[in-house]
Amino acid sequence: MASAQEHGLIQVTKFNQGSKIRTTLKDQRSEILGYVAPASRTNPQEQDEKLLFMEGGLAVDEKELIEIFFIADSADVIESEESKLHMDVTLIDKRTKRELPSALTFNDMTGFTSAGTVDITCAAGSPTRVCYYEVPAGMQIVLGRRDGRGKMYCYLGDDTS
Repeated sequence: MASAQEHGLIQVTKFNQGSKIRTTLKDQRSEILGYVAPASRTNPQEQDEKLLFMEGGLAVDEKELIEIFFIADSADVIESEESKLHMDVTLIDKRTKRELPSALTFNDMTGFTSAGTVDITCAAGSPTRVCYYEVPAGMQIVLGRRDGRGKMYCYLGDDTS
């Protein structure tokens, strides 16, 4: 089974469920965020996109969503078992202000998990929500890490065999 990378624009957004306002925090071409299939990577640290602390300039507040969208160059299908996400984040306890470096993967998200067999059909040029993560009560999340070592890797693929 071989994996083929999907080509298009990957967007990370913040979505406020109350006001229905969506803000783009990061957008990048799929060829840059995940340009080598995970199984073929020789040095993962060299192939991750740098993710600045507070990328996008905003914290994602409790009960808001972090969403991953994909705008495909051509119509195709993304398969969860052929895809991988690693996005460094900082969790902030709103009461104590304590910061905890963490990372989100597809397994943390709703709607798409690399452990499952979810297929998402993408129309060319149309934003398709791949997955989302709801920030827990009492917390905030910002993209990246305060120490400047934040990375992001997002490979969206499908089985070509």
